[in-house]
Amino acid sequence: MQFKSVLRLSEYTSRIFPRHRLYTQSANTINQKANDSSLPSSKPVFDYWIPPPNLKYPVRAVDPSKVTPSGWVPPQGGYENLPFRFYRSSAGNNLPVYIERKRKTITAVRRFRGDKEAIAEELRKICPGSEVFHCAGSVAVVGDHRAAIQAWLLGLGF
Repeated sequence: MQFKSVLRLSEYTSRIFPRHRLYTQSANTINQKANDSSLPSSKPVFDYWIPPPNLKYPVRAVDPSKVTPSGWVPPQGGYENLPFRFYRSSAGNNLPVYIERKRKTITAVRRFRGDKEAIAEELRKICPGSEVFHCAGSVAVVGDHRAAIQAWLLGLGF
């Protein structure tokens, strides 16, 4: 009598679906991306954002000693003479710049008081070539301009 070798279910499924290869492959690609020098570094946005020269309200450089390791910057102050005021979110104390992706990508700036038209003028200078409009409670820019707007708000002291 000849006995056929019995194949356990786990051996069979591991040949069809080699899970360990998937895990090691994804881990290797993540490590390669982390070591790749051609990718942009994780520097804060205010390190490489250059404000346009024609802004009505001047921006200041952010003090690097006040930047936390996560990239968060506390309010710097000095915004008392501006015709508008932005308020950070209560959860996390973050800047009020949001991305909305529906039919097109829109960057919305909310949680402010003051002159909407002055904010819209400055945003037109910061994001040239993009449509800027204001609706109830927000000023919106067509496109993903979150990094430039956050750097502008930090430079103003918010």
